[in-house]
Parts: sequence; C-alpha cells; structure tokens
Amino acid sequence: MKRRNLIVSAVLTIALCVSLIAGSTYAIFTSSDQFNIAANSATVKLVATADDLKVYTELESGVVSYENSTADANGNVLFENGGYAKLNDGHNLDIANMTPGDGLELKINIDNTETNVAIQYRVVLTVKGELAPALTSTVTDAASTNAINIPVDSNSATDAVVIASDWRSIDVDELDSFGPLTVNVFFPNGTPEHDNAFQGKTCQITVRIEAVQGNADTTGVIVP
Repeated sequence: MKRRNLIVSAVLTIALCVSLIAGSTYAIFTSSDQFNIAANSATVKLVATADDLKVYTELESGVVSYENSTADANGNVLFENGGYAKLNDGHNLDIANMTPGDGLELKINIDNTETNVAIQYRVVLTVKGELAPALTSTVTDAASTNAINIPVDSNSATDAVVIASDWRSIDVDELDSFGPLTVNVFFPNGTPEHDNAFQGKTCQITVRIEAVQGNADTTGVIVP
C-alpha cells in the first residue's frame, strides 16, 4: 500500500512541473504608434456698415429735381424741404420729416474677412410703423442683381412687414467680392387724401444680412 501511494505522488509532481514549465515559456511581443489630429472649426461672420448716403427729391415721377450727399455740422443730410437723413455709427439710419417726393439711397458694405468657408446668404428687409404703407423700400444686391421690394400699399397693416430674398451661394474664392448692397427708401407722391393720412407718422426699417455655411439645408432656417 505504501509503494502505490508513492507512485501517485510522483505522477502529480511531474504534472505540476509541466504546468510550471508551460507558464514560464509564455511570451508577448507588443508595439504601438500614434497619429495626432489637430482640428479647429470654420468661421462664418459678416459685418455690415453703411456709407455713401444720398438724399433726393422726385416730385414728378422719374424726374429727380434735387440731390444732396453732403452732411451738415450735425451729420444731417438735408432733404429739399428741410427734413434730413442721418447715418449713425455705420449701423443705424434716422430719417426725419420726410415729405412726399423725398427719397434716399445708401450703400451697405459687407466685411467678411473672418469668413473662411463657402457660405449662403440672404437679405431680410423689415418695415414697421404707421408710415410704412406710404414708402417703397428696395434692397439691391450688387453681387447677384437680386432685389427685394416692399411696394406702396395704402391698405397694408402697420404691423411689421418682413420680406426675405432667396439664398445665394458664395464660394470661398468669391468672398472678397461680396456686396455692396444698395438700399433705397422713397416716399412717392400720391393723392392729397392719401398723403395727408401719413402726416406725423413714423417708421422703422431694418436691413438684415444672414449667412450660413455653404452646404447647409436652408429650409426653414432662422438665423439668430
């Protein structure tokens, strides 16, 4: 009986030794490398400023009888009847005491030097106030010759009227030639009854340039 136990023990010892030998001969070869990626986002940015303000008078349709582009000491460019238009800080235009036949024109320049990708843009014209139905307001885009207009409509409501142009694409190599926009606001002559209804009334006009990246789906886009 004792001799049989010794044989079993010897077999177990050999098995353990084999196991230890197998574990000690296991090896792993490894290697690694990496590729670094630096990323930054594109910029879509437009800055609009206005200049080249000119006022005029057109008492007879199609006949300009007065023009003025010289500002006085207060920065006012005077209409023929003593009203005026004044450009403030390149972003705001005040028009005071317009009379039928008065009109004005100015240029909106677009600085897109910080934009570095293709874009789509549009122009949004908003006119609001009791004087709005008496005025024609037009924005013409020199780059695409597109124009958006709000015609005279004595029956229109005084709530804000908003009209937007179609979206226009500009490639990266066209960015330097973007703009300018020409804005024209005119108070045409009407019948005495029509014109008298707008005495002492006011109006606010906003010209907004909106831009999005060139490959964006502009359906229903509202630019903040």
